[in-house]
Amino acid sequence: MVQNGRQYHAFKEGSYNLPNDEEEQARLNLHHHIHRMKLDGALYRSPLPADIERVLDLGTGTGIWAIEMADQFPKTVVVGNDLSPIHSNWVPPNLRFEVDDFEEPWIYSKPFTFIHARDLQGSVSDYGRLLQQALAHLVPGGWFEFADADLLICGDDDTLQDARHLHETSQVVREASARVGKVMGSAKQHRQRLIDAGFVNVQEETYRVSESLPAYVLFRKALNTCTGEMAERSKALE
Repeated sequence: MVQNGRQYHAFKEGSYNLPNDEEEQARLNLHHHIHRMKLDGALYRSPLPADIERVLDLGTGTGIWAIEMADQFPKTVVVGNDLSPIHSNWVPPNLRFEVDDFEEPWIYSKPFTFIHARDLQGSVSDYGRLLQQALAHLVPGGWFEFADADLLICGDDDTLQDARHLHETSQVVREASARVGKVMGSAKQHRQRLIDAGFVNVQEETYRVSESLPAYVLFRKALNTCTGEMAERSKALE
């Protein structure tokens, strides 16, 4: 489906509010690299064993995380799930992609050692149900990793008070997403959501990402540049 010059997914039309065209795919891949820089190049933070049997990537997007995970663990079965079939056709033999809605009942016949979910805000209408299904499809001792961004705008000095339009945009996005039943900017609630769903040993890590330039450390400069570029791509969706 094409709207305002942008292409959107056809399966479960309207379930996801962002496009799936080449421009959006480039933004998703850029965001993946931002995540890896935040994690010092790692794909995950969970203390996974060396012999992972099965991995599920929810909302896999272009599949870049799933592809790299399958390359890193060639003996592991990796499954990438998304509404849009925008992933690469050239994938490792231990990886498969499926077009499905993770908010519908899951029908996997075997549980997973690790379930990965990243940047799902705006695509989940019932976090409780999603997390309960994830818990039910984990092996005993398995791990679920949930990474999401918060829309809270923060600053290191008093210049932030002059960014009135930035604050207004953040608030409008929160309100609009709430109206359609898929709230954005609620990452701070994820820890309690996991506990309420029945997860144990729930750990939370918070990372600050700056969009300001120049930066004083090469790593921070690279991260800022990627984040700024992603922000510009996001603005193009308006």
